[in-house]
Amino acid sequence: MSGEKKSLSGKSLRMKMAMGSAVIILFLLLLLLTNNYYAMNVVRNQVAISTQNMVSLTMAQMDESLDDVEKYLLTMMVGDDDFHIIETAKKADEVTFSEVELQEALGNTLLVNKTIEAFFVFSPSNGHLIDTYKRDSTYAQRECIRKFLREKLGADESFYRAHKDAWFVEQLEEEYYLFRVFWSGRAYLGAWVNVGTLQKPISHIHTGEAGAVLMAAGNGMPITETGFVKENRLDLSGDLQTGYQTGDSGRYYVVGCSSEKGDFSLAAAIRDEQILENLPFWIKLDLLIALGILLAVPGFLVIQKRTIMNPLNTIIGAMRRFGEGDVTIRIDERRMSEEFCVLSGEFNRMADQIKKLKIDVYEEQLNKQRAELKHLQLQINPHFFLNSLNIIYSFTFTGQYDLIQKMSLYLMRYFRYMFKSGANATVLKEELEHVENYLNIQQIRYPDTLQSVIFVPEFLQDIPVPPLLLHTFVENAVKYEVTAEQSLTISITGSLDESGREPMLHLSVWDNGRGFTPRVLEALTKKERIVDREGVEHIGIRNLVRRLDLLYRGEASVHFSNCEGGGACIELFLPVEFLWDGGDNEEETGDNRAYEYYDCGR
Repeated sequence: MSGEKKSLSGKSLRMKMAMGSAVIILFLLLLLLTNNYYAMNVVRNQVAISTQNMVSLTMAQMDESLDDVEKYLLTMMVGDDDFHIIETAKKADEVTFSEVELQEALGNTLLVNKTIEAFFVFSPSNGHLIDTYKRDSTYAQRECIRKFLREKLGADESFYRAHKDAWFVEQLEEEYYLFRVFWSGRAYLGAWVNVGTLQKPISHIHTGEAGAVLMAAGNGMPITETGFVKENRLDLSGDLQTGYQTGDSGRYYVVGCSSEKGDFSLAAAIRDEQILENLPFWIKLDLLIALGILLAVPGFLVIQKRTIMNPLNTIIGAMRRFGEGDVTIRIDERRMSEEFCVLSGEFNRMADQIKKLKIDVYEEQLNKQRAELKHLQLQINPHFFLNSLNIIYSFTFTGQYDLIQKMSLYLMRYFRYMFKSGANATVLKEELEHVENYLNIQQIRYPDTLQSVIFVPEFLQDIPVPPLLLHTFVENAVKYEVTAEQSLTISITGSLDESGREPMLHLSVWDNGRGFTPRVLEALTKKERIVDREGVEHIGIRNLVRRLDLLYRGEASVHFSNCEGGGACIELFLPVEFLWDGGDNEEETGDNRAYEYYDCGR
C-alpha cells in the first residue's frame, strides 16, 4: 500500500509541476507580450503625433488658400463694377461688355492662384453663365459642372442656403469637386476645384509605400484614393484627430484633421508594419523569445492531452453514453495514470451494479404488466356484455334467428381473443380480425349509424404487435361518439414508413366524430393524467402509451390530433424489425387496459 501511495503521489506531483510550469510560461509570455505591446503603442503614438502635426499643418495651409479665394470672391462681389453692371444693366450690349471684362479679370486672378481651377458667375434671371478655368480640366468635366450649376442654382435658392456658409463637396460622375458660392441677391459668384488637383501638391507627408494621403467628406466617405480605401476596407468615419486603427485586421493607422473652411478632412493612412519597422532590437528579441515560448506550448499541450485530457474525455464520453441508456459501456483502464485508473474502475463497478438494477426493475415492470393484463383479461365489461345479451334477447321476440346466430358467433370470437394465452404478441392480422369482429357486434346494435373501413396491405398483416392495440382506440370512439341519432365512420389504415433509419409500421385510426377536446388533447400529448368532472381518472390510453414505451423500449410513438374535417385521429409508429422478448404472453399482449383504455374522456 505504501508503494502505491508513493507512486500515486509522485504522479500527482509531476502533474502539479507541469501545471506550475505552464503557469510560469504563460506569465512570462504575458509579460513579454505586454512589454512588446507597450513598446508598439509608444512607437505608434509617436508616429501618429508626427504625422498628425504634418497633416494639421497641411490642412491649415489648404484652409488659408481657400480663405484667400473666399476673400477675393467677396471683394469682387462688393467692389467690382462689371459684376454690378451684370446685376443691374438692362441693355444687352452693356451686359455683354461687362461679362467679357469680368471674365478677363477672373482669368488673370486664376493665373496666379495655385489652388482654384475655375471661377464662375451665374445670373439666374437670364441664365448666363460666365466661367474661366485652367487647362487642367477636360471639356467633358467643364460641361458637367456647368450643367450642375445651372440645375442647382437656376431653380431656387434652397441649394444655396444649404451650402452658403462653407466649401462643400459634390460628386459629379466619378470625380469629386469642392465648390464655394456667394449670392449677391441677383447673381452667383463662386469657384470650384477638383479635390484630386487640390491634393497633388501634398508630398511632404510620408506614409510609406503601402500608405496614402487622402481626403474624405464629413460623413467619412473618401473623395480621393477611393480605390485604396475600398481595397483595404478603411473606415474614415472615426475620430481622425486622435487616430485609430482600421482596415483588414487593423492593418492601417489613420490620423487626420478636419477643415475649418468646409465639410471635409485630410487624412493619412499608414501601414502598421511601416510604423513598427523601426522598433529597437530588444523589442524584436522579445518577439523571438515569445515566439519560442509559443512554439514550445504545443509540445506541452500534447503531453497534457495524452496524460490528462484523453483519459478525461474517455471517462466523460463513457458517462454521456451511459446517461443516454448504453449500460454496456465500460472504460479501458489500461494506459492511464493511477488517478484515472481508480476513477475508471469505480465507474465500471458502478455501471455493472446499475445494469443489474435496471434489468431487475425492467423485469419487475414486465411482471407487473403481465399481472395487470391477466387480471383485466379475466374481467368482462358488464355494460358491453349485458347490452349484447339484451340484443340477443330482443331478437328472440322478432324471430331474427340469423342475427342471433351472428351475434353469438361474434361474441364467442370476441371472448376467445380476450381470454386466449400463448405468445408475447399477436400478428396484426389477428388484431384486425378482432377489431372487425367487435365492430360487427356494434353494427348489429347500431345498424344505421355505425360504419367502418379497414384497409391494411396484406404484406403487413404478419407483423407482430401487442394484442388489443387497435381495440383500445376503436372502443373509445364507439363509446363516446356513436348514438342512435349520431352516425359515425371509423377508419383504420396501415402502411410501411421507410423515411427513417429503420422501417416502421404506420397504423392510423380516425373517425368523423367530434374529436378530442383541447384539454384532453393537451393531456394526451403530454402524457398527463385525465380526470373528469366526477373525479374519475381515465387511464386507458395513457397506460397503453406507457405499455408501448416499455415493450418497444422507447422506439414506438403515438400521435394524437384532430382531423381537419372533424373527428379524432391517432397515429401509431411501431418498429417492424423488433426483437420481442420471450416469456408469457401476458407480458406484452395487451396493456392492462382492455376495458379502461377507452375511458380517456373526450
